[in-house]
Amino acid sequence: VVHAVSATWIGGTGSYSDDTNWDVPMVPCNTDVMLFQITIPADIGIVSDDVGVCDVDIFSLGDNSEFRILDGNNYTVSGQADLFGIIQGAGGDFTALSAAFPGNQARAHAELGANIVIGALDYSSAGLPGAITLFSATNPGSVLDLSSLQNLDAGFNDGNSTVGAHSVVAADGATIDLSGLVSVTAPARAEDVLEFYVDVNGMMDLSKLNSIDGGGQVAFVLSRGAELRIGDLVGATTTTVIRLNDPDTTLDATGHSCLRGQEQHHPYRCGPRRMLQ
Repeated sequence: VVHAVSATWIGGTGSYSDDTNWDVPMVPCNTDVMLFQITIPADIGIVSDDVGVCDVDIFSLGDNSEFRILDGNNYTVSGQADLFGIIQGAGGDFTALSAAFPGNQARAHAELGANIVIGALDYSSAGLPGAITLFSATNPGSVLDLSSLQNLDAGFNDGNSTVGAHSVVAADGATIDLSGLVSVTAPARAEDVLEFYVDVNGMMDLSKLNSIDGGGQVAFVLSRGAELRIGDLVGATTTTVIRLNDPDTTLDATGHSCLRGQEQHHPYRCGPRRMLQ
């Protein structure tokens, strides 16, 4: 007989492998007879996964709490993962094929060769202030797989005229897969921006993106050997800027996006498909 077992984090910043941080007298990873339902509450600091390979059934991460998967560790959620806080792959892997971002302050980052897979459909950063990175992948081999994501709402309103930016960053040979993303909402205020930044041989896939709206701006910035795959932006109704900062960057654009040289440092080009380098 297999039993469902609830396990709630009761410590502050600490190690997953320390059973005194849990309200159950064990380290909660699935066994042949127990399937764990994990709750990490809001505002508890950083929980570092250091137990090697660990599978759990259900996973909930609270606002302003961080779940950090250390190098050499692999954490898999076989059922539902509700992510209000921060997933940080610090060389370790995290997989949640059935996932959601129910709040508006979640973030996810992959570094040091981490592979992070989050199967959420919708995302909002409306509860976060400006000047913050929402998603990032850095260092060679790191992958942040958000290919299930269809809608990204960065419609924050900070209530002041200071420029604020929400960023999605792929850099240093890392990849962010947003190949299922269809719709993007810019910040609410005209001076604020949602920036997709690809740098130093990074790659970002936005090949299905076709709708951009909102009161603010959306920018796509490529530098130093970066590659961006972008969709048909005929549905863009807000200010959209594309900047290729170096001659060795690549923009692979599909559909009917019209790209003007003043923004891209290239001649005006318009057509069903083009590759700019």
